Amino acid sequence: MFEKIIKDTFQEFDRYKSLSVKGSMPILFFGDYEEYSKSKTKIVTVAINPSNIEFGKLEKKTFKRIIDYRFNLIHEVKTQSQQKEYINSLSNYFKFNPYCSWFNNFEKLLQKLNSSYYGNDYPKNCTPIENWKKRDNRVLHTDICSPIATEDKWSKLSDDNQDFLSKNGKTIWDDLIKILKPDLIIISGGKYMAEKINFEVLWKSIKLPKEFDKSHKMMTSNYNGITTFWISGKNTPVSMQDEQLDKIADLVKKNK
Repeated sequence: MFEKIIKDTFQEFDRYKSLSVKGSMPILFFGDYEEYSKSKTKIVTVAINPSNIEFGKLEKKTFKRIIDYRFNLIHEVKTQSQQKEYINSLSNYFKFNPYCSWFNNFEKLLQKLNSSYYGNDYPKNCTPIENWKKRDNRVLHTDICSPIATEDKWSKLSDDNQDFLSKNGKTIWDDLIKILKPDLIIISGGKYMAEKINFEVLWKSIKLPKEFDKSHKMMTSNYNGITTFWISGKNTPVSMQDEQLDKIADLVKKNK
């Protein structure tokens, strides 16, 4: 099922290796694919591209990367065994040292949709989420612009490099969504990310309650038969207050 898309993903990684985090690998998705496949409601979240933090942190004095891998690194996938090992590495991501300070911005909303990135237990290395519980549905996270963790943040890349990465990255993402067959897609970030899925004219604005900040926006659309929501985010996804997430979840349920 994944053979062609894995091949395409690693070819893309090799093509733009000079832009990637040294020693990294491409990330097709984050999360437990097997448990996602068993979920009654399948949700896929979407952002731009994997963070360079997934492959260690830069030491400010030397600007050298301090290795703190969150994956079992796979550098080639030429056999079925390597393909399986790669998918297992991606599937185990949320079980060991996930980048919770970023993913929990989505997780807090997912909890209110009876869904979660995590399994039976909340990750031990993460700051606790109030009232976190095991949920019935397992979520996968994807990146629409590129499966490559670039050394520079996406916003710091040249326009040309963004365009080059996005062209094939969007094709890979489209092919991945055909495999994953989600019931619901939730994308959060700048408005240009919504246009990666559908042109602006194909999105319908959802009116938020008065207590929301004017910068907060929400839209819905249909992507190849899949109900899709875009929620504004700045620096982090779903950048509303925690106490406002119940209303965002209600709007998702009402409009899906």
